[in-house]
Order: sequence, then structure tokens, then C-alpha cells
Amino acid sequence: MAGLTFKVVLLGEGRVGKTSLISRYVSNSFDDKEASTVQANMYSSKAVPINDTNGAPGSVSEVNLALWDTAGQERFHALAPMYYRNADGAIIVYDVTDADTLRKVRTWAKELYAVVGEGNIQLVLCGNKMDTPASEQEVAEGEGASVAAELGASHFFASAKTGQNVADVFSAMATQILRSREAAGRGVSVGNSGGGGGLTPARSRPRRGLMVVTEDGEAFAPGRGSPNEGRIYGGVAPPRAHRYGTNGGGNRGQPITFNDEEDGVAAANSGSNASGGCC
Repeated sequence: MAGLTFKVVLLGEGRVGKTSLISRYVSNSFDDKEASTVQANMYSSKAVPINDTNGAPGSVSEVNLALWDTAGQERFHALAPMYYRNADGAIIVYDVTDADTLRKVRTWAKELYAVVGEGNIQLVLCGNKMDTPASEQEVAEGEGASVAAELGASHFFASAKTGQNVADVFSAMATQILRSREAAGRGVSVGNSGGGGGLTPARSRPRRGLMVVTEDGEAFAPGRGSPNEGRIYGGVAPPRAHRYGTNGGGNRGQPITFNDEEDGVAAANSGSNASGGCC
């Protein structure tokens, strides 16, 4: 079946579990000693089911997601917006055991909107680590849902460790993107993506210049001095993205390095066509 592929970025503070959520969904694995992401990694997902398919002839029942896992650490923060370009959706992750990571969700959303424009991207907000004891949780599910409502996003509590609700997060993301494209009058019937499971047609919205938003809501252009020391983009080496394949046993293989986001998207396209493809 010829399919559709959408670009989805995961963002949020460091150590909230973005990589672990992807690993759980793509390869059903979890490593409690997962190394922090450096700059960005790209993963080709398996087919993601659409939640509300009507089963009509020609309707889309599943799509592929090219998942971009961005670094949340402060020293890489200025680089992350480079990977937001042309994203169809974003999953903003916070840690239910750390209320500060929820408070910073609004900053991540502002930074995302500075690049793609508000209203041009579908959002899902995910509170990870719901498996932790209630006594260790600092965020109630209702608090996360309230922030999600402000952003017009879906909200889930999930656990990358146990897998609870993880599939629902990605399925909701895929469904929102598909339905938003239908509502906008963009064709999404099977096979209209150029045949052979390639990327969806180029979006009509114009590319925007790269902007970074600080925690106080101030936006600045890369290459200019940031209000915070150490955030001068010109002093940071150009980022590279990595795509991980598998060895057939669910373990990630050696990374393939790409020079920029466009090469990574092309790799997602080729990966979705491979008969024994990754992940």
C-alpha cells in the first residue's frame, strides 16, 4: 500500500524521556540509562494507525511518521528550531515528577510557533513517567490537561518504561495531522504522496526564519547575541542529525549522519520504502 509520511518533532526539557518514548514505540524497548540526545536524531516509524478511520474505499487507515528527537539540554537549545522546519506535528513531553518541566511547555510551544507559525502545526502534550509512585509525582493529570487546552493540544499521561498509553500518543498525533490536512482541503488519499510511500506534498506555508524564544518569551534570531550567555548561535558548530536503523533484533545500529534536516527527511522517505526497513 502506498502510504503517507509526516514529519513529527519531539521537544521538551532534557531527561523528560523523549528518546525513551520513541524507543518504546518504534522498537518496544526501554533503557533506564538512555544517554541524553545530542542535537537531534531521526527515526523512521512503523505504520501508525489512524484512530477514527471510517473504512471507506480509499480512506487512509495508517500513516508513517518521521520522528525527530531533539535535545532538551540548555547548551543545545539554540539548535533545536532548525529541526522544526516543515514539521506537520509536534509532541511536547514533560516529566510528571518535575513540575518545572510542565511550566516550560509554554516556552517550547512559543519557540515552535516562532518557526512554523501558530496554527500551522498539530500538537500533542505528553506527561511521561506516569508509572512512578503517586507520592513522587508533582503534576496531576488535570494540570497537564489544562495547559494542553491552552495550546489547543491533545493530552496524555504515558509511561515509556511500561509502555502504557505510548501507542495512543503517536496514534493521536498521526490522526490529528491527517484530519487537519483533510480540513484544509489538502489531498490525503492513499497514493497521492507521489507514489511509493514518499513524503507528503510540500506544504504551502512559507518557510520562516529561524527564531529562538527564551523562557521569558523574548524571541531572537540566530547569529545575534542571545539574552543568555552561551546562546550565541554563531559560536556553535552546525548540527548534524542521525538516523538509526536496526539489526533485526530491535537494537539500534550505528547512526548514519546527515548534513542537515533535508537529508534526514529524504532518508525517512527511502526508509519507508525498504522491504526490510528499519524500526
